[in-house]
Amino acid sequence: MPVYLRSGDVVKNILGSSVLPSGARKLWEKEACHDNVVWPCYCSAYNCRGAAVDGGHVKVYSECMWTWFIIPVCKKHNPPRSEMTFSVTAKTLAVEDHRADVVAHFRSWDHHFR
Repeated sequence: MPVYLRSGDVVKNILGSSVLPSGARKLWEKEACHDNVVWPCYCSAYNCRGAAVDGGHVKVYSECMWTWFIIPVCKKHNPPRSEMTFSVTAKTLAVEDHRADVVAHFRSWDHHFR
């Protein structure tokens, strides 16, 4: 289910989400079309004018669940090995990626048994 974020809401990149199959942007576009939202030209990070070329996996700080979201971001705000935290622009559409729930669950489980 898509969630609209407010200006200044804080998100954090999810380290290791690159293990998921590709297609984050296509998944975002599929879900966003139900709300008549198209892929934006610019990154969702507040005050960033970089081109939105990636679907970045993020955790929304206001959420208290394991669900990962996809938001449109530039390369700078979707680093491969970083848990960067940043604020987003108003009306950023975040789409849940249920494929990620399974990965998060198993990583958590694996961590407890090492």
